[in-house]
Amino acid sequence: MTLAFYEEVARRLRAGDTVAVATVIERHGSAPRSAGARMIVAGTGEITFSIGGGAFEALVIEDAIDALRTGSGFEKEYRFKEQGDHATGMVCGGTVRVRVEILRPPEPLYIFGAGHVGRELARIAAGL
Repeated sequence: MTLAFYEEVARRLRAGDTVAVATVIERHGSAPRSAGARMIVAGTGEITFSIGGGAFEALVIEDAIDALRTGSGFEKEYRFKEQGDHATGMVCGGTVRVRVEILRPPEPLYIFGAGHVGRELARIAAGL
């Protein structure tokens, strides 16, 4: 993945947005993109980057929006067949496994007390 992908994720997290990142983790047979393709999905359905387009990508976007609502990521197999379980309605014939991760902006850390423990905690936390 390009640096632009990671910069966009960082930009959205700094802005306080929670996003879903969909990653193709496995591909068998004919499918639009190879393992490693990634896409960012916002809660509105807006996407940045692509994992293949068409009906397949639309299904992943729907699933990612649901994951954002529940707060849980998942892994799912999509089949490039017209009918059947997890079918995309496409006829490529391959299968793709996608992992959707939920990324949240960092939470602030509040340290109460200015003693030796608080000072050391602040020093360690600054590096994180």
